[in-house]
Amino acid sequence: MILLPRPHPHLARTLEAFTAAGLTGLLPLALSHPAPQPISVPPGATAIIFTSIFGVHRALPRLPACCVGEQTSYEAEKAGFPITIIGTSNAEALARSIINGRLKPQHFLHPHGDKASFAWHEPLRKAGHIVTPLLAYRTQPVGELPASTATTLNKEAPTHTLLFSAGSAKHLAKLLNQANISPKGTAVCFSPAVAQVAKAHWPRTLTATSPTLKSMLTRLKKDLAS
Repeated sequence: MILLPRPHPHLARTLEAFTAAGLTGLLPLALSHPAPQPISVPPGATAIIFTSIFGVHRALPRLPACCVGEQTSYEAEKAGFPITIIGTSNAEALARSIINGRLKPQHFLHPHGDKASFAWHEPLRKAGHIVTPLLAYRTQPVGELPASTATTLNKEAPTHTLLFSAGSAKHLAKLLNQANISPKGTAVCFSPAVAQVAKAHWPRTLTATSPTLKSMLTRLKKDLAS
């Protein structure tokens, strides 16, 4: 069994991708739900940076958008935003792509969640851009494991648990502890930062070679085949 904890609605998309890749025995678990927040858009903005599908807020003006990845780009385009740059991994890489693209100075809006990191704003500002963060949603974590999930995990320990963020790793470990269930098997981690957290709870950890869903799939399938 493979435990697949993800925020809703990332969960459905990830489950679909893993199932399409031929994986079976997946146990999905929604760890949190996004709660949209009212936002006030400042004047003078010329572009938007989307680092999450949850940031695609209906109150935003339909300005040209730079998106962290293909799924975020898909959601933004569907909502009516013209897409200018699509990243391949994370916010830091997207910022580098914007800088390397030599765009004239922009006033970027960055709609974000309450757990967002902003260190990557500074290189953009040094390159002459303005970046204005806007709180677009808050993350509402689930307070306990669903009874059906706890029952399943008590009957059968997962061979692998997929962890996509350090926050998810911490929260899942907390939920398991509350249910008196010890983390077992191998934690397959999205990045070294996630693995650093997972090592404190799971007996074995593996890290994807790059922070992408494809790399996570490859790392998991290789370990399953070994």
